[in-house]
Amino acid sequence: MGYKFGGADSMHSIFDGRGVWFALSGALLLAGCGGGGGGSAFDSGAGDGGGSPTAQGAPWTWAKIVAAEPGSVRVMPLGDSITVGFGATAGYRFPLQVALQTAGVDSIDFVGSSTVNSPVFLPDPEHEGHGGWTLADLVFHDGQGLEPDSSIEQILTLHAPEVLLLHAGTNDMFEGGTWQESLPRLRDLLERIHAFDPEITTVVAAIIPTADPSVNLLVRWYNARLAELLAELSGAGQRLVLADMQTACPTFVSGDGTDVHPDFNCYVKMANEWAAGLVALGEAMPQPPVLQPVVTGVTATASGFFGAYQPDLAVDGSGLGAGMYEGLHEFDELSESAWRSDLFDIESDLSNDSVPSSVVAPYIQLALPQPTDVSLLEFWNGRQVTTGNDTWVNKDGILRVEAFTSVNGVDWVNRGLIPLTQGPGRQWAAGQEVSVDWHDVSFVRFEVTALQVIPPPPGEKAKAQVALSEVRLRGLPTGS
Repeated sequence: MGYKFGGADSMHSIFDGRGVWFALSGALLLAGCGGGGGGSAFDSGAGDGGGSPTAQGAPWTWAKIVAAEPGSVRVMPLGDSITVGFGATAGYRFPLQVALQTAGVDSIDFVGSSTVNSPVFLPDPEHEGHGGWTLADLVFHDGQGLEPDSSIEQILTLHAPEVLLLHAGTNDMFEGGTWQESLPRLRDLLERIHAFDPEITTVVAAIIPTADPSVNLLVRWYNARLAELLAELSGAGQRLVLADMQTACPTFVSGDGTDVHPDFNCYVKMANEWAAGLVALGEAMPQPPVLQPVVTGVTATASGFFGAYQPDLAVDGSGLGAGMYEGLHEFDELSESAWRSDLFDIESDLSNDSVPSSVVAPYIQLALPQPTDVSLLEFWNGRQVTTGNDTWVNKDGILRVEAFTSVNGVDWVNRGLIPLTQGPGRQWAAGQEVSVDWHDVSFVRFEVTALQVIPPPPGEKAKAQVALSEVRLRGLPTGS
């Protein structure tokens, strides 16, 4: 709609009582006007000298937005229930509009088919947020006769946005064995947007965390690869900007008691990130940091009742969705390549999570092909489940391992305890990354020291069996 609020004084009274800071408004003012006013910022930029900034294919920039006519820049908030803003009044859309008005920017017209969770005092209520939608739904949503079908092409045709604010993927993280499809889904969505109109700029959010630590493993996995994908597609000509919501809201606080809808404070920080994304329109996409390579040629041994043996543990870097390891991290009962320890008795110590002192700690040991300086560990852990039929078995739930390294396989250096986050129930989580600084390493050993324990029903014996589906080491040969 492109309307303005009634006045700055009324807006300050809305926020001041709730302790919300106005840093984002200041950021908009400083970045947008540069002290010389919107017109001078536009004139000194790489503008086209007048008319619609996209008429000749030039991308939108912040200077052009500041200088544009009122209501002439069509911006679409696009995504799921976090775009709707459940958990707070209008979510990030309310503080973002306050910031724009405070900065004197009236050129943006928010567009979309929905006004859900847009109060009457929000002057520009439209958005394209849909509760429960995944990235696949944004590409094409089957209404199943209960609501109209939708596709991204229909959405773009109806509302003709020039800039998209996309926060999506959270619901994909809760999808059992299909969360790995989130990146291909995002690629499909962005490529369809580009094919429909290559002049659209999409500000893509690294999504916020949830209340579930195991799902947050998937969130971090998604966000890391999202940055890589955006850099790739930007290099191929797509107009993309990254908004780092994960850093803006590193700790989840619920706004409505759910595991996914944040509180108002997070939404304000999200608004600040969207503002930074708008300011960055037209700038080159920064390249994500390059990880050191996965150490290949690693072999594994593991403890067993009859001595050490070679487990079906993926340690060669081929794991996630590659070749024979297809589906490795989906469901543990489908995983052909995983380490699951022998059963061991935990009857003697059900009072805490430590592996009983009477038990030789289950372990895996990795042999590297050459001395290596290791910089990063990646673990794929499972989540504790139980089975019972005379014997109550706690399966898979590793809480901590103790790490050791060696040059020769005889003399070991204790590298300390590493807590592991458990994966979603009955499925393998995305890799947990642990930064280390280990030099001249030829062997690495992980001993399980703690596990998730649920006491058995009366009359059943208690045993445990722990598992990992993959461990990767990243680093470079020593001296290279």
